Amino acid sequence: MRIILLLLLVRSVSAAVLKNEVGGLKRKAFTLKEACEGLGLKDNLLVEAIGTTQLDCMGRTAEVAKFCEKIESRDALLRGFVSKSKSQVYCEYGTSVSLNLSCDKDHYTYCQSAKTGCEQLKSVFAKSLELMHSSLTGTPKVLNCHFSISDPLLPKAL
Repeated sequence: MRIILLLLLVRSVSAAVLKNEVGGLKRKAFTLKEACEGLGLKDNLLVEAIGTTQLDCMGRTAEVAKFCEKIESRDALLRGFVSKSKSQVYCEYGTSVSLNLSCDKDHYTYCQSAKTGCEQLKSVFAKSLELMHSSLTGTPKVLNCHFSISDPLLPKAL
């Protein structure tokens, strides 16, 4: 059930994103078969994408984000997704994400509380980063979220 909600969130949010700037972006590409094997699912003759965040590895469902978490990187995991057109799994890593979301009627639920809305969007755009700033500005309203690598010398939120 949680996966279905995440898929719906990914699809519905992408239309309302005004800005998605990533600092230090690194993208690694893998074949669908490599992703299944990386999760310990061997002997996959047929591998297919299930939406943008899951794979069907010969009848076994695999989460792309779990695969990306296993890939060694110095940067924080932002997200993992599947490109059906290229039959590739992409793992994105970075040091920061600055996100602006339009608070139109279809996405107003994220704009009830800036902090809550940004925390909900974190799983889609900045999985391993910390929320450093959240605010609502302008008319019409825009939700602003800034995520960054946690620094022990900085306060939790600015």
